[in-house]
Amino acid sequence: MNYINLLQSIVPLEQWEVDAISKNITVKTVSKHAIFKHAGSMVKELYFVNRGCIRTYYLDKSGKECTRSIAFEKTYCWAINFLNDLPIHEYIEAIADSELLVFTKEQFNLLVDSSPGFRKAYMFSLERIALIYASRVETLISMNAKERYNHLLLNSPKMVLTISNKIVASYLGITEQSLSRIKASS
Repeated sequence: MNYINLLQSIVPLEQWEVDAISKNITVKTVSKHAIFKHAGSMVKELYFVNRGCIRTYYLDKSGKECTRSIAFEKTYCWAINFLNDLPIHEYIEAIADSELLVFTKEQFNLLVDSSPGFRKAYMFSLERIALIYASRVETLISMNAKERYNHLLLNSPKMVLTISNKIVASYLGITEQSLSRIKASS
């Protein structure tokens, strides 16, 4: 399983940890454009994108989509409220045909509590996510739209080159028309 190899590239795992992790994973296939979690629902699952791409987004007061995160292959994706057992205010959508590895909250907590290797790998992933979010907040606060686009193109070219303009614009906090103008002038 590629997921186990990825974890072992971060931290060595004992065979019993590999067995426990493998036993607690469910595979879920999601079709492109499928919204598989809706605002107002409870999220009791953590997703790891094994193949494909998913995003989390919410609707602002005017009904405009605002993309919070985009998860490509070999990354985790979850609604923030996975951690605090509250209904979510966002949607989770496959933006490509995707294969997800799914952990229920109970399975996830069991692995974090019982497997030192899984816990270390998860902490490593959390640190990466924290750095990504800190950078994202900094760019939204300190850069204009063109600078944000150029920063995204430099740091995440796959996002700009493979995701629709509508979703990229939503991620950058700009309109699709503004994104088109920025791309045309670059």
